[in-house]
Amino acid sequence: MYGIYWVKCIKGEKDDNKDAKWIADLFKLGIVRSSFIPTKDFRILREFLRYKYKLTCMKSSEKNRFINALTVGNCKLDMVFSDIFGKSSQSIIDIILNNDAFSDNDIINCIS
Repeated sequence: MYGIYWVKCIKGEKDDNKDAKWIADLFKLGIVRSSFIPTKDFRILREFLRYKYKLTCMKSSEKNRFINALTVGNCKLDMVFSDIFGKSSQSIIDIILNNDAFSDNDIINCIS
């Protein structure tokens, strides 16, 4: 019975119809298990979790790009602050990006 299907290993003889017939015959014999089809609620939950993961990755990517831009601009706040996106470091970044002249006292006042 199985000898007929080994033709699919010969070059030029393979096609999707033969593969589908092969899998169907194996399924009829109970050799192949059926696929797991989750419930609708489970599928929706999966979709939300995948989307949340994607958004988290995008957020991390943008944060890394921001830190890289600061580093390229000779502003290495990551050596001073453990969290670049904290309140103190963000206020210092705002002062630097304002294009106004600033002094050390302005930066010290931001941290306090």
